[in-house]
Amino acid sequence: MVSFNAVERECVAAYQREKQNVMKLIEGLPGRVSLTVDTRTSREGLGCYVFITGHFIDGDWKPQQRKLNVVLVPNPDSESALANAVLRCLSNWNLEGKLLSVTLDHPAVGVAALQSLQALLSVQNVLIFDGQLVRDSCISRTLTSIAKELLSACGDLSVENP
Repeated sequence: MVSFNAVERECVAAYQREKQNVMKLIEGLPGRVSLTVDTRTSREGLGCYVFITGHFIDGDWKPQQRKLNVVLVPNPDSESALANAVLRCLSNWNLEGKLLSVTLDHPAVGVAALQSLQALLSVQNVLIFDGQLVRDSCISRTLTSIAKELLSACGDLSVENP
């Protein structure tokens, strides 16, 4: 029987190998990286999980995306908690100076948190268009929200066969 420690070592080794592959891919990028940041509340009441995904065009001009970080933020109401998670991700993946845009994928993220993120990013990274590409909602979330509102406004619809 395989021990827990052996399985853990193998999982960590696989993660490290894949991280190195992604790091090499990112180092060779001809362009910049866009991030989407999504949050999910912890069921255990520990705070929220922040999922950071990198989107980029590789050297073969193929769109790519990679989940870069999943971080537990114990105090998600703090204005700087989200910004610090993004800054750690940029540092861990050597993305300083390669950032194009950041899109927050959850409407619960407040305006103050968004402004804190813009301010911290502008100090530590050169932002394109003075940070105008740091946005608080992505198109998929917006369209989903619109569709849900329309469906709830329609109520119960019945379709009759002609």
